[in-house]
Order: sequence, then structure tokens, then C-alpha cells
Amino acid sequence: MPILKWARRLVICLVAASIALPIVAAPAFAKTSPTPTSVTITVALELDCSSVPNTPDARKALKDNGLCGFSKKGGGITPYTTVSGTCGTLSLLLFDAGGGWMQWKAEITSSLGPFVFASYGGSWNNWWGGFGPVGRSYGPGLTSDWLDIFGILTAPGYVTGQINWAQDTLWWGGTCRNDAVVGASTNVT
Repeated sequence: MPILKWARRLVICLVAASIALPIVAAPAFAKTSPTPTSVTITVALELDCSSVPNTPDARKALKDNGLCGFSKKGGGITPYTTVSGTCGTLSLLLFDAGGGWMQWKAEITSSLGPFVFASYGGSWNNWWGGFGPVGRSYGPGLTSDWLDIFGILTAPGYVTGQINWAQDTLWWGGTCRNDAVVGASTNVT
């Protein structure tokens, strides 16, 4: 009888251990949370004060927004003011569309009212082979937000993209340009 009790206890312990083992061992083999394959990076657009025409509308826009030496408070001139990101933003998002296609999503926004023209230029590069230029434009029109989305056949692989230059022409004549390169990447399947 004592051997039967001992054998029953051994079987119970082995069954309990076999049930608990996957629970205890699971964290060692658990999958980590996936890393994002697409990241949007946004950079500021800066007003090019040398491009502003000498018109009443342009001067009013500069005074109203405190730009290019104009102060919002007193309307006086503030020399040597560094203004960054005064025009809006430039963004780039790349994401996998499957079948060797990548979606390119660029956006130019204005914080100084509508623009009539906008354009940008850059490139994409598949680290497994392949690259190409990207250049697009908008206008004539009247908008404060241009969203440009299109597909590029890159073939599968790790793909990076960047916008080297961008600019928009505001309705009152000012020109905004990016003050940094914007880049993004994704894994294309």
C-alpha cells in the first residue's frame, strides 16, 4: 500500500509539473511586441523673408503673424529675429502596400493661410536593390494642406525615403521652404 500512495503522489506531481512547465517557460519563448514598420517624421517649414513681395497684403500678413522682423505686439521691427517653423510642416510616411508596392504619403501644411503652389523632391532606396527619384507638385489651387499619396513599385525589401527640398508659395506671395530633410522607412513585402 505505501508504494501505491507514493506512486500516486509521483504521478500527481508529474502531471502538475507538466501543466505548470509551459506557463513558467512561456516568457522565455514569448514573442516580443512588433516594432512599427512605418514612422512619420515631420519637420518645420520656414518662411523665406527674402521672397516676400512688397505688397499691402504681404506686409499685413507679416505684421499679423509677427514675421520677418515685425513684432505682433507693437507692430515695430525686431532686427535679427530667427524664426523657425513659421510656415507650417512637411511630413513623410512610407508604408507597405504588399506585392512589392510601397505607399508614399507626403504632406505639406501651411500655418500662414492658403498656398497656391507647392512642390517637393526626394528619393527612395530599397536596400536589397533598386532606387528612384520622387518629385511632385500641386497647383495652381488654394489650400492649406496638400496630402500627396501614391504607390511606388519598389520590390520587397527594406525601403527608405526622403524629401530633400520642399516649398510652397502663399497666396500673398511669401515662399516657405523646409529647414531639414525629412525621411522615413518601411519593410515592403
